[in-house]
Amino acid sequence: MILHQKYKGDVRNVYLTISDDSNIINLDFAQQLNIKSLNLVQCFNITISPAALVELNIIKCQLQSVQGIGQMKSLQKLKLSQNLIKDFSELSLLGNLLHLNLSNSSLEDISFLSGLVKLTHLNLNFNRISDISALTQMAQLTHLGISNNLLTSLVALQSCLKLEYVDYENNNIDIQSQISLYSKYHYQFTETQKYRYFVSYSK
Repeated sequence: MILHQKYKGDVRNVYLTISDDSNIINLDFAQQLNIKSLNLVQCFNITISPAALVELNIIKCQLQSVQGIGQMKSLQKLKLSQNLIKDFSELSLLGNLLHLNLSNSSLEDISFLSGLVKLTHLNLNFNRISDISALTQMAQLTHLGISNNLLTSLVALQSCLKLEYVDYENNNIDIQSQISLYSKYHYQFTETQKYRYFVSYSK
């Protein structure tokens, strides 16, 4: 286990890396040290608990449940990519989230996202999503990653008037046929070898 801390007593950022470790990790220490940002990579058998965290990244940790995360009302940035979570419904309680990364999560149903109306950045790349109607109320959304999914339409995004960037690579979407849906904005469509996206700007 490697634990880096920048300050004593009032630690603001901790980066913790554990590889092939089966020990239970209880995150209560984050509350005791007044930690606001915590990154966990390849940490197994995690117990989610500290309510004061503003940013939490749990990546490649074989996490199977987010039970208890709904109590973390202060969270503004959350990354849970590349885990084994089956039920994300408790995330619907995190109304202060601004940034959310659920890439590589085998997601099909994203209805639990519908109430997270403060989100500005959302990464849903590399999932199995075919319906994004849950995003229709996200008026603050500026950046969206939905590449490598099962989408055929971006109709649900026409109410997301602050969108600046959408990565929709590797879906079955004919973006040009849907331009008329976005009557309040002009769009510049760009394709590169790596990304396909559109940038919006008002009339």
